[in-house]
Amino acid sequence: MLSNTDRLIQYDLSYPFDSNYEIDFKYWEKAQITAVLSFDDGSADETLVLDSDYSLTDPDDTGTLTKLSDWDHDAVRLTIYRTVALTQETDYRNGEAVDMDIIEQDFDLAVARDQQIDETISRSVVWPITDPAGISNALPAQSVRANKFAAWDAEGAWAAAAGVSEVPVTESWAAVLDDATIADGLTTMGFSAFIQTLIEDADAAAALTTLGFSAFIQTLIDDVDAEGARETLGITRETLGITEKEILMMGGQVGSGLSIAGIAYPSLAALSDTDVAFIDDTLESLRRYKPEREETFFVPA
Repeated sequence: MLSNTDRLIQYDLSYPFDSNYEIDFKYWEKAQITAVLSFDDGSADETLVLDSDYSLTDPDDTGTLTKLSDWDHDAVRLTIYRTVALTQETDYRNGEAVDMDIIEQDFDLAVARDQQIDETISRSVVWPITDPAGISNALPAQSVRANKFAAWDAEGAWAAAAGVSEVPVTESWAAVLDDATIADGLTTMGFSAFIQTLIEDADAAAALTTLGFSAFIQTLIDDVDAEGARETLGITRETLGITEKEILMMGGQVGSGLSIAGIAYPSLAALSDTDVAFIDDTLESLRRYKPEREETFFVPA
């Protein structure tokens, strides 16, 4: 009896690999099992060797593959599949007794061959069953298809198509495309050697370094607002050595005819929140201020 319908199983791999891999389909001989490692870097598949790279449990309805050697660490997939011979080795003779186990095994092998063929066909290029019967599925002859692309004609049948040998471009772009390297292409387009080093920088920080910005200036450029920049620069009223009275005096002495509120308040806001808070608390008591020239400035509420 052959109840399962599969003839292969695949495992995704990542190093370090597991030691054992289950086989969930029947096999009658160990030689019927093939194990293959696949890679995602374009390398060719590697077929493993029985009793050298791996071992198998005795044939049964299911089995286990055990890793023996140090498989290639770059492998990403293990494929285990069964292949049965497309032959029938039993010779049935008239009048002789036949063991029923032999008959059942032969039937099982026949079904296994069907599964093998079906799985192979499932990976083939096939036409929809609804296509018109008159369309040819034969490839063009070798002499016709050599150095050509596979295509389909107006009826949907195979055809050999010539490849594109030329692409129209301007003279300037032709010169760029003829360059052997990207650097040569950038030079042809007029980029200086310095700008090319800037283009090659992996991120903004590297580009700023190429442009000659120091690490300190880069931290200043990274600040998201003026307050952050003042913190980076270490600027506060205290570090400037300006008293609260001097801040008020500066507001009244900058620009003839301007009020203290018109100049001092924005100036203080540019210094720090602490100074603005001071003005908010003291404006009421400083409603009128008279400097030495007896000019009167009004501070609005």
